[in-house]
Amino acid sequence: MQYSTKMSDMASFETNNTETAKLLLCYVLFKISKPVLSEQLYEITVKSGVINYFFYNDAIASLLENQCIEKSADENGNEIFTLSTKGTVLAKDFKSYIPKSFRDRLVTSAIKYFNDIRIRNEFSLKSIEIENGYNVEFTCFDGDIRLMDLKMYAPDSAQAELIMNKIRINPIGFYSEVLGYVISNSEEEIKLDDDN
Repeated sequence: MQYSTKMSDMASFETNNTETAKLLLCYVLFKISKPVLSEQLYEITVKSGVINYFFYNDAIASLLENQCIEKSADENGNEIFTLSTKGTVLAKDFKSYIPKSFRDRLVTSAIKYFNDIRIRNEFSLKSIEIENGYNVEFTCFDGDIRLMDLKMYAPDSAQAELIMNKIRINPIGFYSEVLGYVISNSEEEIKLDDDN
């Protein structure tokens, strides 16, 4: 009997309420397990469509008031949220009240968000107009080390944009392909015809 009641509750589950938003926010902060900039948390939860904007704001205010999350500032003065011990208990003990599909959507959104930031920090891509066209400049980083600086010519802005869009799809893959080609490149064998 309890099982069927819980299933009916799940069927009517709604992400657009403050209580659910509070649980989801604690859960994602628990899974991220590090301080998160307020705009990052907003991007992960609201812009991904998981939590409604209005319920997000209400939930943040309530979580701060109840000391489930803590607010501080980084070295640049940006607002940071950290999950408190109370918030950790909330995330662990009440996660089963939220269907796994919603929890997974939120965690996937966080993983994708931080992966995109990591990738953006690993490469630089720009188009510079020159006298007879454009140079597309691609730089790949590993921390402070420049792994690659590559400049490609494009005759017009449309082709420069096309090159940049193709690289943006998978910049690390692009770097790997170029590196792989360089490593496997060999001198062309000259074949002489003995019949002449």
